[in-house]
Amino acid sequence: MLDRVSRTDRGGRVAVLGAGIAGCITALELARQGHDVDLIDNGKIPMSQASLHNEGKLHLGYVYAADKSGPTCERMIEGALSFLPILSQITGVPASSFAQSKPFLYGVPRDSQMSPDEIAAHFSRVDTAIAKFEREHETDAGTPAPHRRLTGNEYRQWFDPRLVGAAFATDERSVDTVGIANLVSACIYAEPRIELRLGTTVETAEAAPGGWDITCRAASGAERLRYAGVVNALWGDRLRLDSEIGVHSGRTCLLRYKASVTLDAPGMASTVNTPSATLMVGSYGDFVNHGDGRFYLSWYPVCKLAETSDINPRPMLEMVTREMDREAIASATLEALLRYLPSLSRLTPALDRIRVGGGVIAAWGETDIDDPESGLHERHEIGPTRHGSWVTLDTGKYCTAPLYALRAANLVLEA
Repeated sequence: MLDRVSRTDRGGRVAVLGAGIAGCITALELARQGHDVDLIDNGKIPMSQASLHNEGKLHLGYVYAADKSGPTCERMIEGALSFLPILSQITGVPASSFAQSKPFLYGVPRDSQMSPDEIAAHFSRVDTAIAKFEREHETDAGTPAPHRRLTGNEYRQWFDPRLVGAAFATDERSVDTVGIANLVSACIYAEPRIELRLGTTVETAEAAPGGWDITCRAASGAERLRYAGVVNALWGDRLRLDSEIGVHSGRTCLLRYKASVTLDAPGMASTVNTPSATLMVGSYGDFVNHGDGRFYLSWYPVCKLAETSDINPRPMLEMVTREMDREAIASATLEALLRYLPSLSRLTPALDRIRVGGGVIAAWGETDIDDPESGLHERHEIGPTRHGSWVTLDTGKYCTAPLYALRAANLVLEA
């Protein structure tokens, strides 16, 4: 069948597969350096899936307390402290203009996989790593304050002490994923060197003389396109396409579809004063208070809708699309968080303004985070790798995406 698909030589153009935050910034950087780019995505708009529906946390590594290997926090720190400077460089908007949430508290449930003292020791190591990074690098991101363990009276103000045994204050924050998606998308639309191909599914990839043949399918039909170089930034479908060109990781990757709950209620900006909060370590959840009446909620046992170790995620995605009950997800998520953060009861009257979205997240590991030995507790073997003029980009986390996007673009230029 594919032999009858029309072939088009895109000359010296580069294909960037996936218009999430990593793919978009890769495309913008390539265009900035004078390259013509086709940015291909199956969504109706750029940055409409995992890059939009996540907590937007600029991770400093605190949550990865179960990483026994150590370097995960270093990757997170590098990504988080370069995140806003890179966005500023790419978009021309000053880094100080990006809104950030209230700082995160970390609550330690009484059934956590780690004790409060173990987590405190990890937090101290993170603070040391942040200070080391600051000494060795020039950054405009500002120096995060060290963590602080809350007193009993302090954490009881927010957490139910029957369920949470300790809590820590950090200077870790989230950014507005919707605002960033809108800004980056506007830059994509305005860049004449980027041709945006939306509503387009990448079906196959194979080596070809002088580059790569990418077979895509849109509403108008299938087409085989030849490119001089490719950046594979498809988070969910990345490993399937890599395998088609002979790149095999030899490792198990767990693909999970995670839903998120967002609430826009400007009138509640002053009435809901609960800080942003994450519960750790185990299968818990997050709450983000953006400070302006916008809130993000996630409870992992409710919001993880499906998982697969198959490198082809399409059957999982079809199942999720068919069975997602948004109202039930929103209600159960708030109910679960309320047990730990009772003051969130003030959000209950605004349940009718809640929106539920989601996307695929990918990480190396065979078991889920309820397993203390799971590889999902680590996130350091990430970033771009080059195979000739094919670059595969493991985004890692939202906060590391801009940094690795720039590195992916540079690898294309080296090829």
